[in-house]
Amino acid sequence: MEEVRGFVMEEAKKADSLAVMWREIQGANNWEGLLDPFNPILKKEVIKYGEFAQLCYDYFDCNAYSKNYGKCRYSRREWFQQEEVPSYGYEITKYVYACTHVHLPRYFLRCLAPVTWKSEATWMGFIAVVKEKEKIERLGRRDIVVAWRGSETSLEWVEDLHNWLVPAGFEDEEEDNESIMVESGFLNVYTAEIKNAKHNHRSARELVLTEIRRLLQEHKNEELSITLCGHSLGAALALLSAYDIGLMVANLKCHISITVFAFGCPRVGNKTFVDRIDSLNIKVLRIVNVNDMVTRVPGIMLNENIQLLNFLKFVLDWIPLFYYHAGVEIYVDSESSPYLKHTRNLVFHHSLEVYLHLLDGSIGEGKAFRSAGRDPALVNKYCDLLVDKLFIPPYWWQEAYKGLVKNEEGRWSQRNREEDSDDDTSQCD
Repeated sequence: MEEVRGFVMEEAKKADSLAVMWREIQGANNWEGLLDPFNPILKKEVIKYGEFAQLCYDYFDCNAYSKNYGKCRYSRREWFQQEEVPSYGYEITKYVYACTHVHLPRYFLRCLAPVTWKSEATWMGFIAVVKEKEKIERLGRRDIVVAWRGSETSLEWVEDLHNWLVPAGFEDEEEDNESIMVESGFLNVYTAEIKNAKHNHRSARELVLTEIRRLLQEHKNEELSITLCGHSLGAALALLSAYDIGLMVANLKCHISITVFAFGCPRVGNKTFVDRIDSLNIKVLRIVNVNDMVTRVPGIMLNENIQLLNFLKFVLDWIPLFYYHAGVEIYVDSESSPYLKHTRNLVFHHSLEVYLHLLDGSIGEGKAFRSAGRDPALVNKYCDLLVDKLFIPPYWWQEAYKGLVKNEEGRWSQRNREEDSDDDTSQCD
């Protein structure tokens, strides 16, 4: 009898394992039956991809006194050597940089970005692939990840304000190029390149498509998935790059799962763009904090009323400001967590660490918050939202010694970052 019970439990465990249900976790059935109650395997995977996006913030060097300002603090080889970073079996194959096309006089560029206006590009994220055989077996396939950070530099915030729709221009058919429209600022960050630059002249789009094409060729006879993740601007870039990759995969006549996990994602494109995402079978799961205003912009009157939106579009169709959200939504609420203060500070509610904290305690709609074990102290890395009784100081996250190390002479100096051979910004002044 005990043997039978053990066999049944083992089979049930296998049935609920990630390797068996990875297609459902990646959205094959649009996450039907997995969101309420929140499936624990799905929750763990969404948090994992969210942590990849969070690392793009943590490791972005935004210290104006650093000689590596605008880059990642660590090389690709050094990345997973940091003790606080679980590798999950992934290996980073490429760093992604993006340019901005903000047309301002040089004086204003110096004021907004005294260092990065010279280097013309900043580090935005990475591409990684599962390498370890044991991890591939646990996942049920070889997974390729494209992770994006959100806005950090002044020029990126300026690009975010360019909230009018323009043709994406990715399609082969001229008619599709005109009808599929996306937010101009997001598109600029994704596609901008500086032809006359000595270094980092390639656009983020070219970097991503070239590397994804290489990885697909390298692993062409394997079961593959492509997962894109990002927060805020990074979520918008994840959606744009997923659309771009979807077109490439369709042209290659491949059948590969493409999934986007978008945290605090603004609206990115018009209805035709959203329909095209669906037609390419790209699965999008948007995690939305009900207190986060960023998820309600850009667009007319911050509305979510489709009937009102269609009426306004009929009346004012000449205004390029009619946006639609893509994919499936899952809602979290800052007020559901007993660890968080009640505040109207909209910036705090938009923090990615807050999103990950709320996901960790989310059980399902209308159900009480119950933490699965993620450290709530992480919430206060970049904000002041934890209740005082936890005694966690606000804004506590910073690089050790602010990047200074002792040299051979015992003097404190800037750490020399190990350069990647294909680092597009490695030779920038």
